[in-house]
Amino acid sequence: MKKITTTIIALAILLSACSETTESAKENVETNNEEQVEETLAAEEPEEELIPEGAEVEEDHRYDNLSNESATSDCYIVSHFTDMDITYVTVDFIDIEEDFDNGGYEIVNENKKLRTFVVNEEYLNPYHEENVSIEKIFEKAANDPEILFSITIEDGLVTELYENLAG
Repeated sequence: MKKITTTIIALAILLSACSETTESAKENVETNNEEQVEETLAAEEPEEELIPEGAEVEEDHRYDNLSNESATSDCYIVSHFTDMDITYVTVDFIDIEEDFDNGGYEIVNENKKLRTFVVNEEYLNPYHEENVSIEKIFEKAANDPEILFSITIEDGLVTELYENLAG
């Protein structure tokens, strides 16, 4: 009876070892298959390089006038655009000079250079002491291109932008 019990125990140990080996082998095959699928997908999908919109498009001149200067001036808003969630404005600086002959003021635009700067989402209107969104400023400039704006720029970032009611 002792030989039968020992044989049965030995068979049980052998069978459990075989089943563990079979399960382990199945897991290894599944893991290898998953890794191969992931590698295949990664090889099929080339890594996309993020570049600013229009940077590779011919005849896109939006960044031609990008400036890092600091200045305060009166200006006309020429255009604006948004690229990669950053909004830019292109302006034409002008000077307002007193016209002694006719009494009043004269707009002088000796430097026709356009400049492009980064803008914030809103600016304080000093006349009404309230914030005005950049979209409203752009809308006003689009409706009347002759509206004068006052602009202050620090290192290429517009810190103040509002309609110049005095001009």
